[in-house]
Amino acid sequence: GAGGPYTTGAGADRVDGRDSAGGGIMPRVVREIMAEKAKREASGRACRVLLSFVEIYCDEIRDLLAAGGSAAAAGPLELREDKVGNVVVAGLTEQSVASTAEVAQLLAHGAKSRATGATNMNAQSSRSHAVCTLKIEACEAGNGDDHPDGWAKVNTIINNGNEVALARLAQSSSHEADAD
Repeated sequence: GAGGPYTTGAGADRVDGRDSAGGGIMPRVVREIMAEKAKREASGRACRVLLSFVEIYCDEIRDLLAAGGSAAAAGPLELREDKVGNVVVAGLTEQSVASTAEVAQLLAHGAKSRATGATNMNAQSSRSHAVCTLKIEACEAGNGDDHPDGWAKVNTIINNGNEVALARLAQSSSHEADAD
């Protein structure tokens, strides 16, 4: 499979069936990150995974995980440069997540806040692009969450019109949670 729907987890199964339970890249990455987090924690090392989810619509950045549930009501966010020269989104919500099901639930919640408009093919098609970021912070035991020893980020871009993909990601992750 390929393309946006496959990446976000909605992709068609491969003909040979090897991919039927795996989905696209995004669900696989989330599962792998959570498995690694569990391994680290089992060996006494701390690890935290943070999720952010924004949309870019009409040249504005909106927080899809903002408190209150409405990205439009929260207003646009601004890009800023931090003390060390990194470009950051000021005021962005970073939600700590502990499972693939929690990631899927937050993405589904955020997807409901995306700007939509009717098209010839879809009555509720999104009119924005979205960026889902997973930030993984690793800390040695006793170091605390405020001072990670290392971190990494995974960004996934979700093009407009992929609501079905997000719905299927949420559905596949809820089935995984039931199996745990």
